[in-house]
Amino acid sequence: MNNLCKKKLYVIVPYKNMERYADKFVHSIKKQFKSTDNVFILLISDHSTDKTTGILKSAFLENENIIFVDSYGHGVSAARNTGLKNLYQQCDDCENKWVMFCDFDDLFSYSVYSILYNVKQVNEYDYIAFGYTTSQTNLEYKLANNISRLDSIDFIDRAISGPVYIDSYNYNFNSPWAKIFKLSFLRKSNIFFDEELSFREDLLFNLTIFKLSPRIGLVNRNYYYYYINPNSVVHRYIENTLEQNDIIFRSFEYLFKASGYLNYSNLESKLLSKILIQSIFVFVFPTKGVNNSYISSKKRFKKLRESRSSQYYLIDLKVTHKDSTLKNRIIIFLYKRNYFLMMYLTMQIKNKLKR
Repeated sequence: MNNLCKKKLYVIVPYKNMERYADKFVHSIKKQFKSTDNVFILLISDHSTDKTTGILKSAFLENENIIFVDSYGHGVSAARNTGLKNLYQQCDDCENKWVMFCDFDDLFSYSVYSILYNVKQVNEYDYIAFGYTTSQTNLEYKLANNISRLDSIDFIDRAISGPVYIDSYNYNFNSPWAKIFKLSFLRKSNIFFDEELSFREDLLFNLTIFKLSPRIGLVNRNYYYYYINPNSVVHRYIENTLEQNDIIFRSFEYLFKASGYLNYSNLESKLLSKILIQSIFVFVFPTKGVNNSYISSKKRFKKLRESRSSQYYLIDLKVTHKDSTLKNRIIIFLYKRNYFLMMYLTMQIKNKLKR
């Protein structure tokens, strides 16, 4: 990897047993990128055991811009951290180098690289977000020609609240994808993903960065295609949800409460609301991976209400926000009043309607 530092854009792509998506990934990369491009793709195997690695190595055998690395740990956070550690260790001069993250089943436009060579003010930023789409046909290839700076946005608030719509484009500030990061900025602050978290690690990664007041820019182009995977973490049971809740809440307190962040109380309420809603879907009423009978769901509901983060939540009367969806406001209403039977019936009807 000695020549890695001569390039400008490094795309970290973790994968584990993604054979069904391998051909699509290979086709996208071969179609868009040439070996002469200043783009390196780091393919990080998270102990993959199917044919994914074989397919990738066969396809990219002679492409020096594709780097294969085995993750030192387990999980997507450890895989991404493996990529970051390789870059931190290999690059003495990181000033003109940038990092991007891509999920293996997603796609990105080669024109994302145009941000680096076609926009003069690129080095004035540490964190550049671009639009994303859930429709592959809306992926854009037009070159970037400008970066907008929006100092009026509270990015910490947006990371907690979720995707935001700006100038006809969707941006997501609680994910690591659909953006590029200046490598020198990440390395200077020794930024990594929290490997204790199996979900919400993306949110904490961005919150940690925003706490450092990076110079943030936006590019009005859909350079990222986000594939809505029916087998993703948001649809299946996460057994250690309550422990994960405590980790994210403690980390948030550490980052913002001690420093006296001006909007802390409101942000805390929003975070607790987000934790609650997610916990209900991945712990109490997940669609996959656990017994969803009335009795089993009620036991998990009781555990959630007795958890530390839930106790904070029940005390907080400001947790229902005007920007919450109607569905979430109904869930919050039922939860705060301990109306489990109504919640159970609501979820049963919702799941039947989705089939």
